[in-house]
Amino acid sequence: MSDTPITGADLSADGVLVIATERGVTARQILAAAPAAPTVPAQRAGTTDADASHGLEGDHS
Repeated sequence: MSDTPITGADLSADGVLVIATERGVTARQILAAAPAAPTVPAQRAGTTDADASHGLEGDHS
């Protein structure tokens, strides 16, 4: 980070890292990593338990 000695550092709850050196102060925001690809397995192919046109309740005829 710096070629001069660090005299202090602090990390806020918002992810801001503040570093103090003999030459001054700098702040860096630490951002969360991008979410990983979904790990949900692919839906099975074929017919469903209830026809989608009948909604969640199914066919009551």
